[in-house]
Amino acid sequence: MFVCSSIHFETFSNEEPNSIREIWQEVYFFHDFGDKVYAEILFNNLYHTNIGNYDWFVEGKIKYTVRQWFEVEGMFRREFYKLDSIWTFESRPMIRFSSSMNAGIWNMRNRHRFEYRKFEFGEEQFRYRSDLRIMPVWDFTSLNLNPYIQEEIFVSFSRLNRVRSYMGIQGAKGRFEPLIYLLVQSRNFIDVWRHDLIFGIGLGIEL
Repeated sequence: MFVCSSIHFETFSNEEPNSIREIWQEVYFFHDFGDKVYAEILFNNLYHTNIGNYDWFVEGKIKYTVRQWFEVEGMFRREFYKLDSIWTFESRPMIRFSSSMNAGIWNMRNRHRFEYRKFEFGEEQFRYRSDLRIMPVWDFTSLNLNPYIQEEIFVSFSRLNRVRSYMGIQGAKGRFEPLIYLLVQSRNFIDVWRHDLIFGIGLGIEL
């Protein structure tokens, strides 16, 4: 549900982030077609504190539940980047395999995504992503709020080049699914890691 940018911000360092550098906003619309098929369309906007809006995308998804614990998703994203004051785009078909399990109050989900990235300018690229989310199902308040932690890795050109560490809260109330999170994104620029603190908010709406 997150995007990659080839923009290089200020200086690169191994220092820990000490302030929020980006704000991500997303809204998605979804519908269940019975017990097996789920459809979603996602709109996402990324804002950097120094350069403003630099990235936005729209993404469609169809999910099929093979077993109660195993799902397959087909997705397509059209993403727009602002590079040196010029907007360019990327087309990205993707497939993702998800498994989950429950242990007492704990829910654990593991996903594996395979992406084919075709840019308006530049070489085509394949990328692998994997994430693990751990969430206690407590359902606080009438919003059914549950905290979670999540770790995601990105592998391109046979090397680890990005890691995202999330801490957030998600909920569900009627047709609405609110979400709020903080994440640290670590990117590897030729073995020099850059760390950014990002704040994100989202809202899902059932159709």
